[in-house]
Amino acid sequence: MFDCVADIDSQIVCFSPSSGALRGIKELCCGGAHKDESRADLTRNGLVLESYLGRTELVTERLPLLDDINIRFDFSIDHLVERSSIFQIIYYQPPCFNQGNYQLVSDNGGLSFIARNLYGASDSEYYLSDYEEGVEYTLKVSASFSIVDGYFNLKLSSGDEVLFDKSLVESGSTGVDCPLGPYVKAGPYGNIKDGAVMTVHGLEVYYAK
Repeated sequence: MFDCVADIDSQIVCFSPSSGALRGIKELCCGGAHKDESRADLTRNGLVLESYLGRTELVTERLPLLDDINIRFDFSIDHLVERSSIFQIIYYQPPCFNQGNYQLVSDNGGLSFIARNLYGASDSEYYLSDYEEGVEYTLKVSASFSIVDGYFNLKLSSGDEVLFDKSLVESGSTGVDCPLGPYVKAGPYGNIKDGAVMTVHGLEVYYAK
């Protein structure tokens, strides 16, 4: 649980249920043909999202290209059985459908991170850690999204315990050639049954200082 950075000029996205902060969020619910807002419950502890018709997601506004940005995502998994994406950085836009996608995936008690469909780069999947239901985790990304000279660093922790900390791309392709930047989606998504539940405790995107 956290309050967003104080420097408002550097802040792109801020979602902090504990303080009521809400900035740069396009939708708190739901996704695709699914408009059932009863599947999202906003409390002071977080936004509880229950999958329905394959998804229930929070969606941000577009993020800038080339700028150095930081992303912090605080979450807990309450009930997920099948493989499911729970966090995405995605470019989905014409003409770049199905190109440029990062996903945090929950699968049978484990968390993995996938980078796929980036120019000049092979698809990669990194195993991050086992997870426990109901435990809060923090995912941090520091990145610059570029076709040729971006970078992408990833860190996963729970409290003071660092579970994964690695530079996935030191210098190279981290994006695709599209007119709009990527955006962030958080929530259970995929070919999953209704009833998967997770909680978004906070989401923040800001320019690196």
